Amino acid sequence: SCDTASRQCRIPNVDLSITVRTQPNPPQPGEPVKHVITVTNNGPDTAPPGVAVIYSVPPGGTITSIEPGPGWQCNQSGRTISCTYSGSIPPSTNAPQITITVTPDPNSKTVDVNTTVKSPGSNDPNPSNDTVMRSDIIGGSGAPVDQLAGGGFSCNIGGTDRAQGVALLAMLAMLALGLRRRRYGAAR
Repeated sequence: SCDTASRQCRIPNVDLSITVRTQPNPPQPGEPVKHVITVTNNGPDTAPPGVAVIYSVPPGGTITSIEPGPGWQCNQSGRTISCTYSGSIPPSTNAPQITITVTPDPNSKTVDVNTTVKSPGSNDPNPSNDTVMRSDIIGGSGAPVDQLAGGGFSCNIGGTDRAQGVALLAMLAMLALGLRRRRYGAAR
């Protein structure tokens, strides 16, 4: 929004987040995998037109179809798909979903997800939820429900169920605390 009298424009604050749901979950050997991408505007301002999603497939899979929801324009260049949304996204709403189908190579053990959302012309007060990076195990136990944001990307909690994921997190927290105490204890 711009004030024509003062010739100044206010840059909106838009906390966009992205989620990627895998279908089927878990991926099955020899079957294509759909990644359903959802962009959410957590506010406080409306996201202006031009929100962009960048999706890339590392070696081990081939993009076989792109189904952009209404308002999305997608282009593929090699292993990367770039989509731009023509409308604005009000606070507390989702943009239409984008579905990308990937066919894993016959020898692949995982289907990797690497997806980022950007909103040119706005500030993002929480960039830690802008990217999803994970590997879904083909024939595994399925992608965990929990995705932890941090460092500009998301990661999955390993394990076959939620309890194992929580146990892994507790163990990692204790390890980090022990290393911190050791470092600060040695400095005294």
